[in-house]
Amino acid sequence: MIAKRFVSRLVLFTFLISLSGCSTQFGYRFADTFVEWQLAKYVELSGPLEDNVERSIDELHMWHARTQLPAYRNVLEQLIQDLDQDTVDAVKIVAYSEQLFSFWQAIRNQLEPYALTYLPQLSEAQREQLISNLRERIEEEREEAADLNERERYRERLERTLDRAKEWLGPLQSEQRTLLRRWLEERVSNDELWLVYQEDWLDAFAATVRAPEAEGFADGISLLITRPEAYRSDALIAATEFNRALTMQLMVDLYSTLSDGQKRHLRNKLAGYRETVDSLINNFAT
Repeated sequence: MIAKRFVSRLVLFTFLISLSGCSTQFGYRFADTFVEWQLAKYVELSGPLEDNVERSIDELHMWHARTQLPAYRNVLEQLIQDLDQDTVDAVKIVAYSEQLFSFWQAIRNQLEPYALTYLPQLSEAQREQLISNLRERIEEEREEAADLNERERYRERLERTLDRAKEWLGPLQSEQRTLLRRWLEERVSNDELWLVYQEDWLDAFAATVRAPEAEGFADGISLLITRPEAYRSDALIAATEFNRALTMQLMVDLYSTLSDGQKRHLRNKLAGYRETVDSLINNFAT
């Protein structure tokens, strides 16, 4: 769970933050420090265990730089080529989505042996601290969700959606705003289902991590980290699949409305990411 919740977010989010931030290298350079700080929020580590975790984070960081960044770069290159040739269509959009999930799955798989190594080394007090803090995080999410009524939640999401679209495409046309509003209105609301899923996952995690000597411990941790979707309800699976299909269609519809200027804006944005990835590879993976 340590790996799943924290290091996995490190290698994805720090990478993305470094791409969008004012300093190309800052986020990636201090990725390990960020993860250690996140770990300290949930469980206190000290002594040899803390030292070993730090070394493992360094290993994960280097693995990500040497194996995953080149793969990200290849996807960006192919997407830019598709934009240049104007060959973006529904099939390719789905293919890109599947590639992104494969990156996430690769990280999960890489994290599994570290979880199997370190979770049994936690003391009983550390295990309970970890479980308690994770439950508290879910409760905080519940409280945040309860603070907004449905209208307020919709306005907040619409504003965020429009801002993200403008970041990628530049100024939006009226038709594009309509498409984004319609997408948001037609999506299935699954916030509560996601919270229940997190709680179910955490219940299974707590039961597993509290019995590291149990015969099924390794299989349980493997399932929790590499296939957490197994704990999703049928309702959440259905809602997620519906929303994903809706989003794929939105991307197709939006692309058909792009002006030449917006296509250039999108291409330049992706080219900037590609340059950043090249720079990261040259500085951290050689």
